[in-house]
Amino acid sequence: MPMELRRSVRLHGSMMEKTMVDVLGPRLAAALVTLALLTGPTAGDPQTTGDLLEDARIIVTSDKDDVRLWAHPPRILVLHNEPAVVEVMRDIYQEVEEAVSSPFGDRFLGELIFASVPEGLGDGDAPMKIRMARGGPSGAEVRVALSPEMDLRTDIVVVVADRPTVAMLNGLWGVERKYTRRQMERARGGCFYEANSLNGVKFGAYIAIATPVGRDHLRLCVREEFLQVLGPLQDADGSPFFSFNNHLEASAEQESNDIALIRALYESGAGPGGSPDVVIDYLETLSTE
Repeated sequence: MPMELRRSVRLHGSMMEKTMVDVLGPRLAAALVTLALLTGPTAGDPQTTGDLLEDARIIVTSDKDDVRLWAHPPRILVLHNEPAVVEVMRDIYQEVEEAVSSPFGDRFLGELIFASVPEGLGDGDAPMKIRMARGGPSGAEVRVALSPEMDLRTDIVVVVADRPTVAMLNGLWGVERKYTRRQMERARGGCFYEANSLNGVKFGAYIAIATPVGRDHLRLCVREEFLQVLGPLQDADGSPFFSFNNHLEASAEQESNDIALIRALYESGAGPGGSPDVVIDYLETLSTE
């Protein structure tokens, strides 16, 4: 069975795809790499169907035939120079951890670590890295080495920082310049994610949120992008059922449906690369509870 390596990039909204080569290099993964760039809403966005379950199918599959999930409790590193993100991230982490029955054992989510962006980032002679490396439960993990004192390993990197810092860290991760430019051009701090997967298994993700932003917008960005890297791939444009459209006025019902979708992805038994039908059937059961 051929291995398929996908890299998904999301910056609010619709999807375009093109092929890339060697996210990890030929020794770490195989030949086909798909880059999915999601920009602001366009005429090509997948539109809401007006039905909760069919909107969920759009969000989960991105018109593919499988689902992409973590195969172990993903570790999270929050790299920031914005103190407000600490409480925001802890709240969302706890919300997800308490809601989802883990298929991995005692915990659904792995270790959550907060680290300040090193002062004078880039001023020294030491090389800096935010890149995929061998290791971790899945065989590949994210290495974050930004100073002689900081050399960390994790699965999900969440960057919340001022625009120049985000632009530099985007470059270390390998975000294409035009995507960073779009993020920097936004009047409010732009937020987006990238996630890698191989044969349905997620194994490395990067979230970038540019500050300053208001607390409500910060919460929205962190919550949405974090939920996205757990499994959902995109939104159904204008969906009244889910909050993945970055609407500040998201309702409690939409946010509840977001969590139900994460539950369905991991509690249904579909597993990485599994059938979206299994997930949707389980979500239907949850929606009647």
